[in-house]
Amino acid sequence: TLHQTSGIPYGHVPAYLPGSASLVEELDQRVLIVLRDGTHVVGTLVSYDQFSNLILHETVERRMKRCRETSTGIVTYYADVPLGLYVVRGDSIVLCGPLVDEDDIPAIN
Repeated sequence: TLHQTSGIPYGHVPAYLPGSASLVEELDQRVLIVLRDGTHVVGTLVSYDQFSNLILHETVERRMKRCRETSTGIVTYYADVPLGLYVVRGDSIVLCGPLVDEDDIPAIN
């Protein structure tokens, strides 16, 4: 059945969801979040609200250390500090995206 004023079928999900609605694709996925203070947080996205406040499960703070430049590139080490269940306020988020496993990245020859 169609909505009376818009003519769009009930239950139709558009290809692009604006704002925090676009986070629905990241639910139950590992995400990397960069906060305004420069903190990098990695966790499984459990829930979110209309203000982009996020709830993360099995969260770690990823601390990165840029060590030196070599002929093949920059050497960077990182350590994960466990945080557990974590709530991130939406207005402190700079970047949020899916975290890809190293096994899924194709080798560059």
